[in-house]
Amino acid sequence: MKRLVFIVEGDTEIILVQNLIVPYLFSLGFTNSIHAQTIITNRKQHKKGGVTDYPKFKNEVTRTLAQGNVIITSVIDFFRLPTDFPGYTYDSTRIDQIENAIWVGKIVKKLSE
Repeated sequence: MKRLVFIVEGDTEIILVQNLIVPYLFSLGFTNSIHAQTIITNRKQHKKGGVTDYPKFKNEVTRTLAQGNVIITSVIDFFRLPTDFPGYTYDSTRIDQIENAIWVGKIVKKLSE
């Protein structure tokens, strides 16, 4: 059974996942293992949290996928999202453009090669 991993920005998003999303999924009968993890922003200093640039986000997703047997989703703020994210736009009505570019674009494409 695949585990569900939420890649999140920081403590607030972990609380959201643990206190709202996980209980909701369990109430629907979801029985898979669920885990939330923050993006590592500086390995040498063991710092986590925040989205400082797309490569750090992509690295977190890639490392998690490499563990195998996993489904990944994310909870990140689009407010002050770094402009190096694929499909980046200032237009809040086009958030789907960023989401599609992140998940369907570079990350998933590279893993399937």
